[in-house]
Amino acid sequence: MPSLAQVLARTASRVPNRVAVQFGSTSMTYAALDARVNQLARELSDRGLAKGDRLLLLSGNSDAFVVALYAGLRLGAIVVPVNPRSAPPEIDHFVTDSRARLLLFGPELVDTVRAWQESGQRAGGIPTLALGAAEGFEDVLTAAAGQSVEPIDIEVAEDDDAVIIYTSGTTGRPRAHSSTSTASCGSASTRPSASDCTRGSGCCTSRRSITPRASTCSSSAG
Repeated sequence: MPSLAQVLARTASRVPNRVAVQFGSTSMTYAALDARVNQLARELSDRGLAKGDRLLLLSGNSDAFVVALYAGLRLGAIVVPVNPRSAPPEIDHFVTDSRARLLLFGPELVDTVRAWQESGQRAGGIPTLALGAAEGFEDVLTAAAGQSVEPIDIEVAEDDDAVIIYTSGTTGRPRAHSSTSTASCGSASTRPSASDCTRGSGCCTSRRSITPRASTCSSSAG
């Protein structure tokens, strides 16, 4: 079974002009999404993110979130998407517990991220980049625009860890649960496709709306 990142590349090759992501007035075809994912993966690699590293992703639903998620997966990094409503102490817990190497955040959360950095939390020193314009932080998407759109040459095995999800219990701190790349792809069978995820449709209230349809998650896809 292919990984999620491989599914995106195969789908972009098969139906390049089909809409993959629509968020507000922003629309991306599969070919455009795949190209932006490759560019961001290369930019993150140049900044030291490598296969097996943890990439913390703090963002609301957006087209940039989709690009960042797949860029991490394409690098073979382990993506750690966390609740955008997290407070500074919670962010610190996610960073330290996951051993995150890099933090990417949506620009709408700049005040939260700045408060976390200024709170004296012990994890505030990791590289932190914005997925868009945010005062005081570098926009990693703008930086990535100068990168090649060719795929980065990193092999991701089907049993490699791909995602860490934190779940909240009734007591205590959130707990981490990991999933391999193929397991994440297989679980897409109950999720809408990225092309179905439009603002106001209802599916964008969940992170789960960004994964492909199960029909593309087969060994025959392509």
